[in-house]
Amino acid sequence: MSQRGIVAALTLLAIVFAAGIVHVASLLILPRVAPDDAFARLAAATPENGVSVLPRAGSPGAVLPGGDPSVASAVCRYDLDRGPLRVVAPVDGEAFTAMTLHSRSGVAFYGLNDRSRIDDRLDIVVMTARQLEAAKDRDAADAPVRDVRVVAPEPRGFVRVDVLPRVGGDAEARRALSAVSCRVERPS
Repeated sequence: MSQRGIVAALTLLAIVFAAGIVHVASLLILPRVAPDDAFARLAAATPENGVSVLPRAGSPGAVLPGGDPSVASAVCRYDLDRGPLRVVAPVDGEAFTAMTLHSRSGVAFYGLNDRSRIDDRLDIVVMTARQLEAAKDRDAADAPVRDVRVVAPEPRGFVRVDVLPRVGGDAEARRALSAVSCRVERPS
């Protein structure tokens, strides 16, 4: 290979390398600088510490883009500075139900589905590390803990509950989502 060919190959390699760095950097920076992320969209359309059934994905009023139109969804935005958050979703055993926990920055940090149900419901408590320590201090030494406790990486975020109904079960899915509860727990 001639010297000119080596220079051309090295130049091309440098361009590809620089483009790769710019691409990766933009992917890492974009979520932090985008003003219209999922949390911002939900903040404009849903109350804090309350459940909101979302319009179907693909419909004109859809809050979150890119969802599956066959799945019915509800969200609960939270701020753990007000206390731990208990989320309870009824599960009927026929429709697939999933619950995912997302941080303020949009990272999904925990998920469970209807196979994790106890007494026909999904029941979870989202808290900070400090709130978990306080809850452990209040727990009786000989009593079993029945809560599923999840430590959130950030104090603000949202919980999403999705129901994939059986064919023709859209109304049932909406009723199930309307029965989801999301409330701040006060220490007892």
